[in-house]
Amino acid sequence: MIKDKIGNIALYGKRYVQLFNEVNKFDLSELDQGRYDLDGGAFFLVQSYKTGKCLPDEFNSVLETHRKYIDFQFILTGSEKIQYELLYNHGEFASYDPITDCKLYYSKTKSFVTLHENEFVVFFSDDLHMPTYVNGTSIDVKKVVIKIPV
Repeated sequence: MIKDKIGNIALYGKRYVQLFNEVNKFDLSELDQGRYDLDGGAFFLVQSYKTGKCLPDEFNSVLETHRKYIDFQFILTGSEKIQYELLYNHGEFASYDPITDCKLYYSKTKSFVTLHENEFVVFFSDDLHMPTYVNGTSIDVKKVVIKIPV
């Protein structure tokens, strides 16, 4: 997992810069929720929601991971807590679904990263994660998730 300020994207390679610039050719504030295709098999999702999950109990936390795509996420408006953990020693909650590129795991850990406007986070195939947790008060979030082929 990587978390940093948008201004530091160049530190992580040309591909991240290229995709970020390609996505920002769109007027992101005006885009509806949905999927938008990019070059090279990548695409991005515009998501809008209200943070609302309470922090998980020790036994009710379910996190996701992906095999075909890396998640490069950044917040347009709002902020959220994202639960995360490395993929090891976690029980399977749901089998891998190749259509959604998602596998779910139980997690007893309580590691969180808070994502604010002008920040990004990258989750690789071995990074379990689950967004939309409340960061203080439940608020509206608009976020972009760039899906980068592995």
